[in-house]
Amino acid sequence: MNQIKLPLKVLAVALMSQLAISNLAYSETFHPKANELELLWKVVDHDIGENIFLGSLTITNNGTETLGDKDWSLYFSSVRPPASALPSDNIDGIAARKQMLDQNVLLRNADDADSGDYFVLEPVAGFKPILPGESREIMITAQYWQMLKNDSPSGFHIAYNGKAPHAISVDVMMDPSDPKQTRQSINDNMPVQTAQLRFTENNAEKLQVPVQHQVVPQLQTVELKDGAFLTLLGWTASIKAPESLHNEALYLQSSLKDLMKGDFPINATDPNMAGIINLTINPLLDTDADGVADKEGYRLDIDPFNGITIEGKDASGVFYGIQTLRQLIPNDVYQSSVSANKMQHAVLPAMTALDAPRFEYRGMMLDVARNFQSKETIFKLIDLLAYY
Repeated sequence: MNQIKLPLKVLAVALMSQLAISNLAYSETFHPKANELELLWKVVDHDIGENIFLGSLTITNNGTETLGDKDWSLYFSSVRPPASALPSDNIDGIAARKQMLDQNVLLRNADDADSGDYFVLEPVAGFKPILPGESREIMITAQYWQMLKNDSPSGFHIAYNGKAPHAISVDVMMDPSDPKQTRQSINDNMPVQTAQLRFTENNAEKLQVPVQHQVVPQLQTVELKDGAFLTLLGWTASIKAPESLHNEALYLQSSLKDLMKGDFPINATDPNMAGIINLTINPLLDTDADGVADKEGYRLDIDPFNGITIEGKDASGVFYGIQTLRQLIPNDVYQSSVSANKMQHAVLPAMTALDAPRFEYRGMMLDVARNFQSKETIFKLIDLLAYY
């Protein structure tokens, strides 16, 4: 038999190449796939201190390979940052980092700037591998509190040996019957809101408050007319407005027709004086008597004999006056409007009110990043914002 003799150096290179290929194959093959890992986040205890709470992350290995003691990184985002990311001299941060090391893991910021809400969990020396079929619960102290599921850590993805990460699904468990999970701190005694509790609270006896406090935002000045009132009759009421306020008149007409029976015609030929709602503009309107006309200000006058007048410094002021008029319409009219039996009249207090916005810009924060809403819902919210 012929034998081929190779130089020793060639044999050594071949052996090293084979070992390198074997190690590469091991590092890329012998670990659970991302879809074979299951994560469960739980809120455990809000009573451990101020502005911190205890949670836990359970990793379950449903694969056929072991989740080893090194070479993996579990990334995630959280609006409730782990306390282990707090500064080095922070007492809660020191305790949280010790808590992590006692479990043989490291939990830190994942970005180069060590800021933001992106974090990574990694094993350190002494971490016991998670065998196929096993689960491991890792206790984590986090900042602030978690009252809602959508405040949970999310966007989990795992990377092996620094390679491209793959997403892992996570479930969240919260027990609304456990006070330690549902209160912000040990001093929080507010009950968990339920449909029954809200029903009971909303059926409490309603307090009678002055007209000035019935409107939101509160009116600058209100003068009542000796307990008199105006009964606005749907079948005789009408709207009078110049062409420059035609859009505002249409808006008022639509609002009233939603609430009461009646057509509420605009610029009727033979109106009933007590049923006229007169929209006008006065560029010199001064609502606070400081000698300067108030932008977007208005005067609302409700008279038992002469009807209703909404005088605005500009069209916006007239629009805001319409919103105040809508708020003065009694609740029973609104309640009846959602049924087939709309009311035919509304009783309004005889009064004169002067008001103007205190701030040039008013708004509301709407977060749809974690609380998705339909386009129709957003439009409805805008309408409700305009109501105030």
